Amino acid sequence: MKTCMAISVILLLFAPGVCAQSNPDVPVRQFKNAIHLSSGYFLNASLEYERVLHAVGDRLVSVNAALTGGYMTNLSGAGPISELKGILLTGKKMHHMEFTAGGRLFFDRVGWYDQREYQVDPYATKSDFLTLTPSVTLGYRYQKPGGSYVFRVGSGFPVHMFYISLGFAF
Repeated sequence: MKTCMAISVILLLFAPGVCAQSNPDVPVRQFKNAIHLSSGYFLNASLEYERVLHAVGDRLVSVNAALTGGYMTNLSGAGPISELKGILLTGKKMHHMEFTAGGRLFFDRVGWYDQREYQVDPYATKSDFLTLTPSVTLGYRYQKPGGSYVFRVGSGFPVHMFYISLGFAF
């Protein structure tokens, strides 16, 4: 009787560890959308929505698109920004390199208010303080396969000389 009890206890203690095996053939869930909150040099802050457009083979390379809105300060002025860009993301597991290229629309609100206050140029309009410039960034992204946490860091021109970003994928 004691032998049967001892064998039963040993089986109960060690059986769950034997059966706990992972199946490598089960695909990891891949998220198509992400939202990032970024901050950069010169007190830049932005919120970015990103969507995966095309992923090649287990996401070794993927092409994404992003729409960004935020606020930027620089040496010549400050105001809201909007950016539309394409993203090339490379890397397999959790470490990725990202390259972005797109266009940035900047409204120099400080310059516009100074113009209205001091009336330097009576014929100036709001569109005179609106600029469209190209923007590029090169950065590193940490995101586990199937994980929702996203961490980004990088450098770019002209929006972010340096940026750090936290977000989640869904």
